[in-house]
Amino acid sequence: MASWAAAFANAGWEVTVLTPEKYESPVHGSLNLHYEFPPGVEIIESPLPFKKVGFGQTQNRLKRKINQILDYIRYSSWIRRATKAGRRRLDEIDLLVSSFGPWHTHAIAAKLSSRKPGMPWIADYRDVWTGRDLFRGAMLTTRYMVRDSKRYEQRTLRNAALLTTVSEPLAKILRDGLGKPCEVIYNGFEGECSPASVLQPLDERFDVVYTGGIYRRFHDPTPLFRVLQELRESDGLPKNFRLHFYGQSADFPFLNKWLQEFQIDDIVELHGHVSREESLAAQRGAHALLFLSWVNKDSDENISGKIFEYFAAGRPIISIGSGPAS
Repeated sequence: MASWAAAFANAGWEVTVLTPEKYESPVHGSLNLHYEFPPGVEIIESPLPFKKVGFGQTQNRLKRKINQILDYIRYSSWIRRATKAGRRRLDEIDLLVSSFGPWHTHAIAAKLSSRKPGMPWIADYRDVWTGRDLFRGAMLTTRYMVRDSKRYEQRTLRNAALLTTVSEPLAKILRDGLGKPCEVIYNGFEGECSPASVLQPLDERFDVVYTGGIYRRFHDPTPLFRVLQELRESDGLPKNFRLHFYGQSADFPFLNKWLQEFQIDDIVELHGHVSREESLAAQRGAHALLFLSWVNKDSDENISGKIFEYFAAGRPIISIGSGPAS
């Protein structure tokens, strides 16, 4: 929402941003992007009741479920705290905007909207809350929880005047599921693009870079790994080739397992979680950028913000996907 807040402020609005208090993550370090806001933006940070348990990315299924339950408790408590903070400023607010996910933001907006009838509320969706196959199984979900979540979403969005989302397929899901008007505002890249004249000088090595997370249920880099293994076995892989992973994907045990399975772990470098500035610098210094499309039938509904960062970097893009949508 930082870009939204800045855009509204630059258009002359006085903007109040209600957000959780930032803290040091046990896995990712600082969660503060240090965004430079223009004049006219006020940030209100509402504290979470307790911090995330630091199991790390090597956690097993039981630990993941424990963290999911704790997250539900934490953010349910945050809804009450944040709503209370929002009510204190409600008389000054002319327009309400909330962005999913997580779903808690819409829940807070719904409570504030009910306190001030007639105030327009725009509910933004970076992704859909329910209505897709990936929703089931992604968290602590059963078919009954999916059904109840859909009903809860419909009740929560009852007072929303307008929905926005990032692609037309997602907009159709929202219109059909919630019966609300929905406009498409595509993802993009905020910042300066890199024309060829100002790109970073390339290293002597041939570096292919991936930035961001890898979700095992939705991403499959193994076709690339298999090709690299075959090229190496046939002496077709340049000795100066390196594949780099930046972000939480570098901490996932299954990624290391894949690299060892295909015997390419010595040509792959895992950098772990880095700042956004380091991530963008790595993109601009790459010979090519790796993009992983989703490997399920919902892939054509997502237009990732990552691809716009890649466009801005001005480097060739290698897309590994599941079909025509990629």
